[in-house]
Amino acid sequence: MWKKVVDTIEGREYPRTEEVGCPLCGRIHGPRALRVRFGMVAMVAECSQCRLAYQSPRPSQAASDAYMNMRWGSSDTYVADVEQQRCRARNQLSYITGVCGKPGKLLDFGAGVGTFIRVALDSGWEATGIERSIVARERASVENGVHLVDELTTKDQYDVITLIDVIEHLRQPLEVLVALREVLRPGGYLFVETGNWESYVRLALGDSYGLYLFDHQFYFSPPSLERLLAKCGFCSFTLLNSAEPLPGWSQLARPFRLWPPRSAYSSVKRLVRAWCAFRRANEQWPSHGRLHLAVVTVQAPGPPSRVGS
Repeated sequence: MWKKVVDTIEGREYPRTEEVGCPLCGRIHGPRALRVRFGMVAMVAECSQCRLAYQSPRPSQAASDAYMNMRWGSSDTYVADVEQQRCRARNQLSYITGVCGKPGKLLDFGAGVGTFIRVALDSGWEATGIERSIVARERASVENGVHLVDELTTKDQYDVITLIDVIEHLRQPLEVLVALREVLRPGGYLFVETGNWESYVRLALGDSYGLYLFDHQFYFSPPSLERLLAKCGFCSFTLLNSAEPLPGWSQLARPFRLWPPRSAYSSVKRLVRAWCAFRRANEQWPSHGRLHLAVVTVQAPGPPSRVGS
């Protein structure tokens, strides 16, 4: 039995009361408490059979809302560096266009401050964004000149739906994915980008893994993502970046630059640990162990969607 956990966000306390199990098999596993960024705690349980991790007990909905408003209102680089976010959004749009061809009707679910929507609109897409955070929606209007809505409606149909750094935040991923499938045109594409729990980076960093965060409810591997998406009625699962080349030494060391070593010995030690983790991941999961991020696409059942029609 887990000890009582109380989250404190901007001076307000939010007790955790909800114990959950693996989203695929339903089994409940014992968690371990991890100190993560912004002075928060993540209660991480692992399901080795389904090849994923999840939080249990998980933060309350009120705590999650308060945390996201706090994050989107902060000066943290992830949310405040507009040009960096636009560069990243352009890269993301390029792999979507590479799969779909010409622009069509797009929904970005969990749109943040609307950076991806802005880039998509500028590239000729008919783009709509959904975002729960009030603070994020306000920033989207000011920083990117886009209007985001706060909930999904069933009256529209889309050629493409994107979940970029979002699926790990969803409290009920199956319910959300089924709802998204209903508004995706037959043959339309769903793109998902999230951290790869089976990557060499997580193996090397252990409990210091940078994607262990307070509001990350789930930590998926590509195989567990494939099972989840199939369970929700999607087909044609593809891991887009599974064929990227082996990283060089500089790339291999990159995930550790947020924790600069204190000496040359420490630097070499970290690099050796990274290389060993890379070798282990590549042996265990040769199709994806080298990937820090999992970028996947699936389709709604039916004839191919004529994107841009």
